[in-house]
Amino acid sequence: MIRGLAQSVRSFLAERQALAARERQLIDDLNRLLPEIGYEVVPANGRKPAAPARGRRDGKPLECKQCGRRFAQPLHLGRHVSVAHRRKKKSA
Repeated sequence: MIRGLAQSVRSFLAERQALAARERQLIDDLNRLLPEIGYEVVPANGRKPAAPARGRRDGKPLECKQCGRRFAQPLHLGRHVSVAHRRKKKSA
């Protein structure tokens, strides 16, 4: 029963990814054709999607100012700074 359920979930996720890829392809095709006749495809919520970052493939937008290492989440950047760049206490 668990194997069948796991197989169903995998199948569902694969179909979902294929459908999302097809949807993106159709929207891209529409965005190429519609501007020629004065139309534009926009999301239903009215906001345009953010432009993908160019030149950065790692998807890690946060950079350590001291060493240049990149992180995906602020928590990870903060932990890195506190451990790797902590100031040493002066012993008196």
